[in-house]
Amino acid sequence: MNEIKYICNSWILSNQIYKIVDKKDVVVLDVGCNNGDWINLHTQGLDNISKIIGIDVDPKIIAQANSNAKDNQRFYTLDCESPDFYEKICDIMDENNISGFDYVCLSMLLMHLSKPFALIRNIHKLMKVGGRIFVNEEDDSLVLAHPDNNAIVGKFIEISDFEK
Repeated sequence: MNEIKYICNSWILSNQIYKIVDKKDVVVLDVGCNNGDWINLHTQGLDNISKIIGIDVDPKIIAQANSNAKDNQRFYTLDCESPDFYEKICDIMDENNISGFDYVCLSMLLMHLSKPFALIRNIHKLMKVGGRIFVNEEDDSLVLAHPDNNAIVGKFIEISDFEK
């Protein structure tokens, strides 16, 4: 069964990522990776991560990320809302000999998407059994995320269908 963690801040996420030290050959996908600094900070010191794939819509940012990439990292320009996202990410997985992702990080991303649940459906199909999705969104106190009167987190879990 896959697990979803709804994470409110980077410190908690960092603590969750560090719990993966008991796994080997961990494969991570960072959607909306920007220049790669965020995922590097939160996976620093973990020797068991075999691959990190980062995607972002901005080619200039991706060029910067690739110029600073470690040997186990690859960054790609890809719009996660494009109609062919799933096919393109599958091509990236084939290119990197990846069968599925153990961890998917969505940091500061969902709030910018017009159809965030479509992305979640696609991400779920890309994960290994037992994989985790980490969501990190900020509450700026202008639009409250808690309480969740519209049951957004529940919809997220239902769409992800983590029981199957």
